[in-house]
Amino acid sequence: MIIVSGCMSNQDAEQKQNLTQNITSSPKPAITADVGMGHVILSHRGGDEIPMNNFTIIIEQGEIYFIYEKLGKPDEKFEKGDILDLTPNNVYLNDRIINAKISVNSSGVIGNETIITLLSNGNKFAKIVSRYEFFER
Repeated sequence: MIIVSGCMSNQDAEQKQNLTQNITSSPKPAITADVGMGHVILSHRGGDEIPMNNFTIIIEQGEIYFIYEKLGKPDEKFEKGDILDLTPNNVYLNDRIINAKISVNSSGVIGNETIITLLSNGNKFAKIVSRYEFFER
């Protein structure tokens, strides 16, 4: 497993061991991703909070993908110190299962890197690329 930084700002982030790319300037949280077989753990390290019901997470590996949306309760937020654990069947916020709409495309070619795209209110604000795989071959 590896942790890659998904810092959001107006400027491009430095190239790390894996590619981290900034997309827009809002919101500006600092989020890291830990990718492993069957789970992605997102850690909020600081900066702006994200309303959970406006937060969409897309995990892709080649043509295979999971989309996580409509997360948690309307008043819940993903904020500094929080951890989201995304699995094929559930979403955990700080070790507690939360509501989520999970869409899956499980047909197609599986790639050899995992791409995590983060959106708030439909606007892409981070893309994290990891060489570690979420889906089994």
